[in-house]
Amino acid sequence: MANIVQVAARMASGRVASLYDSSVSDNTTTAVNTGGTGLSQTPSLSLGQAYPDEVITHIGAVVEGGGSSAFNIAFIEGGNGQCKYVIPISGGGTGEMTPTLFPVKLDVGDICKVRVCTSDATEVDACVGVIYSDRSTAVFQVSAVADTKTELTNLIQGTTTWGQTAPGKVATHYYATFNNSGGLNDDGGGNNFLYVEDSSGQLKGVMFPQICRNTAYPGPTEWTKIPIPVAQNDSLFVMWGS
Repeated sequence: MANIVQVAARMASGRVASLYDSSVSDNTTTAVNTGGTGLSQTPSLSLGQAYPDEVITHIGAVVEGGGSSAFNIAFIEGGNGQCKYVIPISGGGTGEMTPTLFPVKLDVGDICKVRVCTSDATEVDACVGVIYSDRSTAVFQVSAVADTKTELTNLIQGTTTWGQTAPGKVATHYYATFNNSGGLNDDGGGNNFLYVEDSSGQLKGVMFPQICRNTAYPGPTEWTKIPIPVAQNDSLFVMWGS
């Protein structure tokens, strides 16, 4: 069954946006545009095209479909190719719009993008969404390799690392996802969390992954609020034990 994604956002003006896609492919970064069954709005516009100059105050995203449909990450990408906001995500029908951590003003070039998956024993997509102390944001992703230390990089910018993305900043809010049905370390050959190391290999921060599956652990994701200072040569890793 297809992965069905719907995003809802409330604006400071009182307007509410619905973004909808009924066939999002697994582990593919996909733009989700205006839509929804029987809703009175212009379909197939990007978030920024439909609501320019509006300010988002609440937002949420849900995936449904088969019993194993799961959400990896959702975010707003600005027209400048930078992450503008990281969206809390949910599996199943229990999502909600949560208050944004700061007002998010929309521009014409802004696009809502998502990654979803089928939660099974072979799922390997590890994702992290981050908000920094200066209100900049970023998303990171990698396809984990069994029993191998694997580095996440900036999902939008490609090869840019955790440290290169935000040197000198402080990660103040973040969430991680890993929707493998067997967990992150089911054979003891990995670690139960994603983690940040400095250039000498010292541990600087950990992120226990949240599961956003359709029929269990539905979410929405909660922000971890333990500050992690970012240095140029820091790296973000996952070590999947399977």
